[in-house]
Amino acid sequence: MGSGVAEVLCDRDVDEVRIGDINTVNAETLVKSLSRKGCETRAFRVDALSLDSLREASVGVDAVVNTVGPFYRFGFRVASSLVELGLNFIDICDDYDATEKELGLDEKASKRNIRAIVGLGWTPEVSNLLASMGARELGGASAVDIYWVGSAADSKGLAVVMHLFLCYDRQGSHVHRGGKGLGRGRYWRS
Repeated sequence: MGSGVAEVLCDRDVDEVRIGDINTVNAETLVKSLSRKGCETRAFRVDALSLDSLREASVGVDAVVNTVGPFYRFGFRVASSLVELGLNFIDICDDYDATEKELGLDEKASKRNIRAIVGLGWTPEVSNLLASMGARELGGASAVDIYWVGSAADSKGLAVVMHLFLCYDRQGSHVHRGGKGLGRGRYWRS
């Protein structure tokens, strides 16, 4: 996910994209690939659980995009550190339990004038946004059913399938009725 985000940022009017990874070989490989496309990039060894490591890599940045997973382990911990450091951020964590904890950072982030967009992962977050947009374009909908198909045949597919098991294992929170509240359930309703 992180490499995809970096590629999208490089296609935008961004002065510099910093790639942080605990595995510097991965970060440097991505930097080389993006640099060949003319993107200004730098690699950093970042331990996402170390406040000092995050601080060092983020000096002078406008915002951070956190894609470190698994989200149930890293989502809230990284978001909390980013708030502590006073950094604007986007977090793609889409595990409902970690996202609920991240939403609990709102007051602290607001007091520090930090802009944070959390829960911007694929499902259910982006799926909900797309369903909402589609319903609006159609003039409304009484319900939206989202079907998602993944394969465990490759490692990326397995990670996503395991993520979905987590999502559907327990009742999670979700935004419903056009974003007017936080509800409980396993699916989106308009």
